[in-house]
Amino acid sequence: MRLLREPRLRTRDGRYYIVFYNAHQSPAQKWVTLGTHIESQAMDAYSSLRREYLFGTYDPWTEHRREQALTVSEVAARFLRRPELRPNSKRSYRGVLDCFIQSLPAGILLDAVGAEHINKFIEQRNLAKSSRASYYRQLRAFFNWATEAGYLRTTPFSRMKAPRVGRLNPPFLSKEDLGRLLRAAEADAQIKCAVSMPAGNRWFTDAVLFAVATGFRLGEIVHLRWMDVSLEHGTVSVTNRGDFESKSGHDRTIPLVASAREVIMRLDAQRAPDKSDAADSVFRSATGGRLSAGYLSERFRFYRRLAKLDDRLHFHSLRHTTASWLAMAGVPIQIIAEILGHRSLKVTEGYAHLSPDSLYREMLRAFGDANLEIDGDAGVRNGAD
Repeated sequence: MRLLREPRLRTRDGRYYIVFYNAHQSPAQKWVTLGTHIESQAMDAYSSLRREYLFGTYDPWTEHRREQALTVSEVAARFLRRPELRPNSKRSYRGVLDCFIQSLPAGILLDAVGAEHINKFIEQRNLAKSSRASYYRQLRAFFNWATEAGYLRTTPFSRMKAPRVGRLNPPFLSKEDLGRLLRAAEADAQIKCAVSMPAGNRWFTDAVLFAVATGFRLGEIVHLRWMDVSLEHGTVSVTNRGDFESKSGHDRTIPLVASAREVIMRLDAQRAPDKSDAADSVFRSATGGRLSAGYLSERFRFYRRLAKLDDRLHFHSLRHTTASWLAMAGVPIQIIAEILGHRSLKVTEGYAHLSPDSLYREMLRAFGDANLEIDGDAGVRNGAD
């Protein structure tokens, strides 16, 4: 008769597990991931597995051994079904995993994949350094998850080193570049005549100026609602709601500077007098319909080409522009991170080099602008004292 203990629900590193115990098994204690960090989902999965285990229809020790004989494609499909994956992250992971699987021998089992397979994929020719680093991070996350979930005993990344990538300075627009972009948009509207575009490209200009003045992401702009704007307090908020979740998952509120406030006030003047459209979108397309992220991004690329700007620039570069202009103005990195809603200062620190005199300012603040002299009575003092 086997010695059973009631399976326990446990958390580790923010994820939920069931811990089984059987004195006749090796090891006697078995951790099985529930593949989620959401408590309600974990409770449902726990109830189901606990029932099967106590009825004798589920054995976590034999199931674990059987699950190891899965192909990379099968485990990748389970990885992508995780409920905590956001849509954008899922698309990114799916793209990398699909390409990786195509580079492998057909039908290869997950536990047959070694460091040599991963290196071959990451080191393929004509791949930018930034792409190598991105592929490495995403595949490492996949294999780490597969190891935690019990599909592997150890990850092949334990024997690998991350590709070295130097500092990558994201492109941003100068004030002259921004002017050229907006002039190209208006020139295009004039060429296409006032009949088809009676309001010109003001909708595009509004979105671009607001993006630069706030550092909002593309999705945050197209999902901005009037209820998120307070002209009274001069603020605008990123608000997570049912149809939208920000990249960081956190709400944030920032002040409206002059250019952003001007855009909002002009759009506010076009609203219904009773302001009953609080749940409506702030930014609209040229036809007055809902503005889509894809269309706004495509229009940016089109006008970037007309303006003959750097082809590395895309709509997200407006966010880099915000951060870069703030850094060049001497705004502390911590404040820039708060404005942009960065989860980690490491991301924001990439802009620190744009403030070339920041080190000098801090040294000057600490030591002053005079020579240090030795004073027999007072120790070290500023020569100007």
